[in-house]
Amino acid sequence: CILLDTTCPQMGCIYSVLCKYFINSVLPLDKELYKELLPDAEETSGLYNKVCKYCNKKFTSDKKNEQYCPKCKDKVKKEKARLRKQKQREKCHAF
Repeated sequence: CILLDTTCPQMGCIYSVLCKYFINSVLPLDKELYKELLPDAEETSGLYNKVCKYCNKKFTSDKKNEQYCPKCKDKVKKEKARLRKQKQREKCHAF
């Protein structure tokens, strides 16, 4: 943690192993560790546990409304673009 002239003031605390300095200053730099140590702190950590709608695998995202994992994101984007263009071509040929 932080270098002090004396011992760490949190070491005398028997209720928690994590000191306030570590939680507020060091832990936010490593979001995966933050999520692991404080799973109930989704809103403050900026990470969200998600399930991909395409492959149903779990992934972690920093965006609250993200639906697809990074591997499936491009696949879904291409598929949606293909369907959109196909629909557009059908409208064009209808005239």
